[in-house]
Amino acid sequence: MRCRPSRPRRPSRSGWVPVDAGTVAGALCPLVVALLLIVTVGAAGCVSSGEDPAVSTQPSTSPEAGFVPVDPGRSCPSPAPEWHCLTPFPSDFHRAANANPTGDGPMLILPKLGVPTTADGERVDFITARNFDGASVLPQIVVTIPGGVDGGPLVFHDQDIARSRAAADSPTLLLDTTTGEAVGHFAEIDPRPDDVDKRALIVRPMRPLAWGRRYVVVLQRLQRLDGTQVPRAPTFDRIFRDAGDNDIERQEAKYYAAHILPALSKAGVVSTDVVLAWDFTTASGDNVRGRVSAMAKDARAQVAAGLFGEVTLTSQSAGTDPETAWSITGAITLPAYIEDAPHPSYHVTTAAKSSFTLPFLVLVSAGAAKTLLAGGTPPVVIMGHGFFGESVELASGGYRRAAQAAGAVAIGIDWWGLSKSDVGPIVGGLVAKLAPLTALVDRLEQGLVNVVALAALTRRTPQKTGVGGALTPFGLTSLTLPGTQLPLLHPTARLGYYGCSLGHILGAAAVALSPDIERAALQVGGAGFGLIMSRSLPFGSLQGILGGRFVNQGDTLLAVLQLAEILAPVDPVSWCEELATSAAGGVRPLLLHAGPSDASVPLMSAEVHARGLGLPLLTPAPRSVWGLTKAPVGDATRGLVEVDFGVPNPAVLALPPSKENAVHGGVRNVAPVIAQIGAFLRGDPIPAACSGACDPD
Repeated sequence: MRCRPSRPRRPSRSGWVPVDAGTVAGALCPLVVALLLIVTVGAAGCVSSGEDPAVSTQPSTSPEAGFVPVDPGRSCPSPAPEWHCLTPFPSDFHRAANANPTGDGPMLILPKLGVPTTADGERVDFITARNFDGASVLPQIVVTIPGGVDGGPLVFHDQDIARSRAAADSPTLLLDTTTGEAVGHFAEIDPRPDDVDKRALIVRPMRPLAWGRRYVVVLQRLQRLDGTQVPRAPTFDRIFRDAGDNDIERQEAKYYAAHILPALSKAGVVSTDVVLAWDFTTASGDNVRGRVSAMAKDARAQVAAGLFGEVTLTSQSAGTDPETAWSITGAITLPAYIEDAPHPSYHVTTAAKSSFTLPFLVLVSAGAAKTLLAGGTPPVVIMGHGFFGESVELASGGYRRAAQAAGAVAIGIDWWGLSKSDVGPIVGGLVAKLAPLTALVDRLEQGLVNVVALAALTRRTPQKTGVGGALTPFGLTSLTLPGTQLPLLHPTARLGYYGCSLGHILGAAAVALSPDIERAALQVGGAGFGLIMSRSLPFGSLQGILGGRFVNQGDTLLAVLQLAEILAPVDPVSWCEELATSAAGGVRPLLLHAGPSDASVPLMSAEVHARGLGLPLLTPAPRSVWGLTKAPVGDATRGLVEVDFGVPNPAVLALPPSKENAVHGGVRNVAPVIAQIGAFLRGDPIPAACSGACDPD
């Protein structure tokens, strides 16, 4: 493992950006170490043009949709094996029927010849062992095309995304075979590899896809950098024209005629334009989310039964700033669902049989103390910290001021999996093997459940136990304002959530799992780990260290896309419907803040999250956003507010920024933003606190 020196790079979508994986890590070597120490519906018809045969209107004798017939002994199951075995990815060429050991269902099985291999010979397959029955709902759609592709004609994220849905306008199409609609997306070329043969074309959906649905991807009219047309791979050409060389190819041609060509016809695709087309199926929601859902339900049931939640206080100190009355620290017992709570965490149960103790911080705002002393009940807010942080971060400026603005009692714990305590164990494993990264999901699932259990414990009637003949505080709701008998965390208090950065990302999933949390304010985060990692400063360090493990940087992308897929159970994009819905079945109040040009979490990921949640863009706004309706701030109880710092975008290309800017840490400290957070967490509508579109001034 090594950090490579930075090399000059020339921003370009059409051609090569001379950069290796160490570019983003050159000045970040200490950070690298610190962080990682740490689609079958559609009118049957004919594909336009005369090169290819008419589409069959009788698919009844064809293979089942979602399962491309491949030879089990074939080492490279792909529509274009001359190009790559793993890509295109995701692909139903890798989806096997009745193969899932967890049940009689489908399963993704990656080909051994296609997975990336480290310089020391480790094959990197994070996906097969996870028993997924399909792709995530916001996959990075990747295809490696030898000879490279000119990215100039592709619909890019800074262009009109609506163009990506028109066959006449876009070289890439993503078609929903159930609705027949084209999905908005952008496309780009991986700028990192030196070798043009390794520079993958990436298609990124700009809204979450549907669970358990089949999609068709079309690449058409692609050009090389010299202006010549990219030819079809020979195998795909034979399949597409129903001119197979063998029984398997003829079966695959039959599959295409029944399940892929009708989608192309309906979209108006001209067959002679097609360079490559394939399908993939998204996973079922239960398959991806079932384990952590069961864990969360079990945790709430155990809390309701009076188990867990014992509190030990370690300190109580008066506030040293105008916003804080008291700061209280302690430890709390929570149900354990991983075999070894500290590390490693490979063995997971969905019924807790043991517990662990986790530190917590309670911050009593000056406003909350005043409310308590006046006989009132202040709101309670669970707060979530950022990447590789810890709960004490909640005593810092933005969080502290938000608590005061809400007049709230705030409580926080560490985010297991990506907190400060995870640093050493993660890097310790990476030095020898990449496989330990898969345990990260287990840790993160436990981290979500920790918050679910914490929320449930704030709803529990105060309990006391007899010790030496006296009544002694036992649970969170038995905590009192120092010097009084006034309970800090009343079980009937309004319960909200506020999280920034990682606290937005993981917090969104945790709130979705918790019926107890009424509303959530989420800042400078987003949805879709793959999308985030492509343009994130912290995750750039991850890509830097991964880049040091591979001979070619094309393999870095293939490892990162797998990592993003296995993170699907904790990715907020997997929980949009649940987050948007309250425990009573209504609409949950949600407030998102994000800023253009954020170097740590790209704005586009927050906008994807807003689309998935059905949130409007609150106005006045600095700009219009594709796929988001507009609604005026002032009466709204849910929406996205964009805060414009007027700085240039540091991640136009899929290259994580090399340094931070004012946006990520600044949004939480903008006074009108704090006012909006405070009002929202109190239960009020989102106020028009900004004089026009929100900015730092």
